[in-house]
Amino acid sequence: MQPGQAFHLNYSASYEVHKSLRFGFNGYWLQQTADHRINDLAIPDSKERTVGLGPGIQVGGNGIWLHLNSYLETGVRNRPSGIKVTLRITKALPPGKG
Repeated sequence: MQPGQAFHLNYSASYEVHKSLRFGFNGYWLQQTADHRINDLAIPDSKERTVGLGPGIQVGGNGIWLHLNSYLETGVRNRPSGIKVTLRITKALPPGKG
């Protein structure tokens, strides 16, 4: 099976409550632009689509951040749906010596 080509977009907006704490709203959009293929034959009406929307929180400081986001999916087509939760840790590296 060969998945079809897709377009994906992430977006977010947040408000700084404290220097090390942000609350916000975030989401994503996925739209498959080409059908899946099996044995080089297109599977009709197999394009996936979903929009995920939900709250997020960012906590941290000193170059290390924790991002916790939750998404409720809507407009789902040809894929599992539900509530998705992601946790991401970000570490800023010091600038190199030039």
